[in-house]
Amino acid sequence: PKLLANSMSADLAARIGARLAALAPGWPRVRIVVAFSGGIDSVVLLHALLQLRRQPALRGKLRLRAVHVDHHLQAVSGDWSAHCALLARRWRVPLVVRDAQIRLQRGASLEAAARDARYALLAEELQAGELLLTAQHQDDQLETVLLQLLRGAGAAGLAAMPEAAAFGAGQLLRPLLPVSRSDIRRYAESNKLAWIDDPSNADPRFDRNYLRARVLPALLERWPAAAATVSRSARHMAEAQALIGELAQIDLAALVQGRAMVLQRLLQLSPSRQSAAVRGWLEDQGCRMPDAVHLERILRELPAARVDANPLVRWSGGEVRRYGGMLVCVPAATAAPNAGNWHWRRQSQFDLGTGWGSLCIVPSLHGPWLRRELPAKLVVGYRVGGERLMVAGHRRTLKELLRSSQVLPWLRGRVPVVSSGDEVWCVPALWSRAGVAGAAARGAARVAIEWRDAPLLRLPQLSES
Repeated sequence: PKLLANSMSADLAARIGARLAALAPGWPRVRIVVAFSGGIDSVVLLHALLQLRRQPALRGKLRLRAVHVDHHLQAVSGDWSAHCALLARRWRVPLVVRDAQIRLQRGASLEAAARDARYALLAEELQAGELLLTAQHQDDQLETVLLQLLRGAGAAGLAAMPEAAAFGAGQLLRPLLPVSRSDIRRYAESNKLAWIDDPSNADPRFDRNYLRARVLPALLERWPAAAATVSRSARHMAEAQALIGELAQIDLAALVQGRAMVLQRLLQLSPSRQSAAVRGWLEDQGCRMPDAVHLERILRELPAARVDANPLVRWSGGEVRRYGGMLVCVPAATAAPNAGNWHWRRQSQFDLGTGWGSLCIVPSLHGPWLRRELPAKLVVGYRVGGERLMVAGHRRTLKELLRSSQVLPWLRGRVPVVSSGDEVWCVPALWSRAGVAGAAARGAARVAIEWRDAPLLRLPQLSES
């Protein structure tokens, strides 16, 4: 049994090593983070990586650490965290435990919410250049493809899980995708590994569990190689999706002005290329992809609306509006940008919230103010009515300035206004109150307020090309 375990360890470690050599830039001098749930798959992955690291050619090159995410969905989740910590200490692997806060929106899937929270924490934990390894395997890929088929997915969905993808500050790799569930269990049992069995994995109310328990046994009895052949189909779909994406980027070069899409140019494409171009554009804008129904509404309802209308299509991942002959994408954001006091000498950046960017005090040779004249406490707020700002020697209302500057109508009440007392100092990215000038300012440090990662405020100038 010991010889068998050693043989299986060497075999699986070699298979993982071969995939990492093909996927990981800089191999073998890499820094690896293992997503360590404590289940059989991640326990086997971490154990096999330790065997791989012991090989003479890899000693001192392969650096490992692990991250466990506690979802707090089970009463015993704390025990699972303790089990992971025990294994990590025994194997001398640094471990970080992160606590997830699951926010389940009405009608949303608990599985999806937990997955989103987990990956968000893993992305936060990943440092620049690190590789995140997750333990999805060949049978997981089969389940994913079947679920996507049942949801009516297109090429992107049927491509299922890629072996490698950009993620956070580094990359996400799945080196066990060519490995079957049965091989993983044999490895775990032959090496006498201890793992956690999550009882929720047996709950047939979840689609994946139902598929695994009720559907796949019959399917694999008739087609034993289904996991391998369906995984091959997923790779073919990934290649097809890559070609679709390349064509979409070629089209987008002519369709997009700034970050807006010229509707008339989009309508000159065939329906299939319109769909691919809009998907590629939404992905570039950071929007979560809409389902088929909302994509169809973007392509049909927005062009067909009255000329004087400003229609929109909204879904959980964002919204698309038609305005001035262009489509404007608005990624999902907080209900309203943050407001409050800004003690900028202590905190040079003011976070406006998800999708709204941040305000920063920056040195500027031609900035509107001297650093010493800017009040230590500023107030970040939004237009409520009656605010005025001196622009080009005239005191004008912000309402008038926003309209005359053609700021997008739905953003006019959400453009940050920086003030002190009753005085408006600036509307970032648009106008600023004049500061000290001339001889009084000679040689003094000047500053400006910069709005970083701001949403699209105005439509770009349409080019003739």
